[in-house]
Amino acid sequence: MGDIRKHFSPEQKAKITVEVLSGQKTFAQLSSEHGVHPSQLSKWKQQAQQAVIDTFSSRAQSRAKKEEKGSEEMKKIIEKLTLDVNYRKKILALLRL
Repeated sequence: MGDIRKHFSPEQKAKITVEVLSGQKTFAQLSSEHGVHPSQLSKWKQQAQQAVIDTFSSRAQSRAKKEEKGSEEMKKIIEKLTLDVNYRKKILALLRL
């Protein structure tokens, strides 16, 4: 009847995908060695490349959000200190009268 599907653990998929990404062997060679269809190898390669991009972009976004939050906090502190200084100047001016 039909072909029986092979099931690969995440570790096996990762190992095979690293081999694909290394470029040392062709899809046909890796397909024969591991019993995986070349189109499946291509899908795993694309998923791995996208995962790497997502990892770095999410880190950059996270860093930018932290910097933005820190900047907002600094603005609030500066506003508070400015109000405090202005208040003290008014008090000093009143005491000099």
